[in-house]
Amino acid sequence: MASVVGEELEEISSTLEAARLAGDARWSEVVNKENFKRLVLGMIVQLFQQFTGMNIIMYYSTRIFQKVGVQEFVATAVVGIINFVTTFGTLVLVDKYGRKSLLLGGGMGMSVSVALGGVVIVLSGATFSSDQCSSDQLSKFQGGLVVFCVCLFVFSFALTWGPVAWVVTSEIFPLRVRGKCVSITTASNWTGNFLIGYGTPLLLASLGVKGTFFLMAVCNAAATFFILISLPETKGLSLEQIDKMFSGRSLLEVSEYRHYLRCGCCRKSTSRHRLRFSLGGDDDDDMTPESDDKEELLIDDEKATSL
Repeated sequence: MASVVGEELEEISSTLEAARLAGDARWSEVVNKENFKRLVLGMIVQLFQQFTGMNIIMYYSTRIFQKVGVQEFVATAVVGIINFVTTFGTLVLVDKYGRKSLLLGGGMGMSVSVALGGVVIVLSGATFSSDQCSSDQLSKFQGGLVVFCVCLFVFSFALTWGPVAWVVTSEIFPLRVRGKCVSITTASNWTGNFLIGYGTPLLLASLGVKGTFFLMAVCNAAATFFILISLPETKGLSLEQIDKMFSGRSLLEVSEYRHYLRCGCCRKSTSRHRLRFSLGGDDDDDMTPESDDKEELLIDDEKATSL
């Protein structure tokens, strides 16, 4: 164990020293062939964090709850408490289940929850002659179901996309250009924030609550699909291993989406990443029978650790 830690520390020290000797990164390095795909990935992840629709709920929850005939200020307070408390759960889950699996699960959870909220309004028969339905068009039970769906949506976001998007964008970039790349991805997040803040009143006026919910469901489904085919799992990988993982490979290749579809979870796919790049392999052809045995041992070790 001590030798492994020493080797890891030496590798990090040599990387930092090389970056120091090379001086400050130029902007041209940010958009070179190897870094540009990571930059695009980070920007889209941050845009999708806004397009999940969380800030539609946070900025306009009182209007939304008023439209469905519930106590808007009480419901908004409940949503805020759920958002605050649930975020702490990410501290435990992000290194246990991985970044990608949380984003996939959260995206599906958010998509289903807001879609159910829209279905409840549709089945209630509420009409939207203007930009709202009156409180007598939804029963208290139906209004409560809508609030429950919104709370489930907020729970899913706060546990996954809220904090994990920032974890991902802080890990995928090389140390030399990280500052510049993270600043660009953060700017894309605020751009999405502006679009949501400006466009939500127009959405509510034209589509109503149910239409806005269905649009949010579609955006979350799109975000989930994008994460599946583009984002690699970085859990358990050093910065040097992440650099090697991206080197010379497309986002589709590095995402290993086939393993996620095959396994139904990220545990084994994460183990393959950790084993492959610790052994210096680049693709599945490098995974020999001996490597597969080591992979199974690594998975067993992770299971034992989680227990």
